[in-house]
Amino acid sequence: MESPIGMGVDFSLIDTGGYVVGSDDIFEKEIDKQVKLAIEEADAIFLWLRSQTGLTGMDEEVAQLLRRSKKPVFLAVNKVDNAMRQDGAVEFYSLGFDKIYPMSGNQWWWIWRIIGRFSKSTSRRNRVK
Repeated sequence: MESPIGMGVDFSLIDTGGYVVGSDDIFEKEIDKQVKLAIEEADAIFLWLRSQTGLTGMDEEVAQLLRRSKKPVFLAVNKVDNAMRQDGAVEFYSLGFDKIYPMSGNQWWWIWRIIGRFSKSTSRRNRVK
């Protein structure tokens, strides 16, 4: 995907939805392999969580996995479309990432903002010295 805000950085997005920590299901084991491969190959990682459910144990386990990768993680908290949900999104800071990006499908500018920061991060990491 070409950077939508003129950063001049092409990138690929891989949706690893369906990841379940510690499952014995054959399909989930294959998803687990794909998630680990995607993390290994990534320059930076988007983590999209839902504010409506609040912080879950699965969110904490995935965050721990991503922190171990030592890759830049951009945490987007979705469905933050009113003041109460904005206040509730603060709990996601407990996952240990520097910044969270509260957003809603109604607020596309946040999505472009996080993609812009991602583009800057990957372009710095991929410069030839």
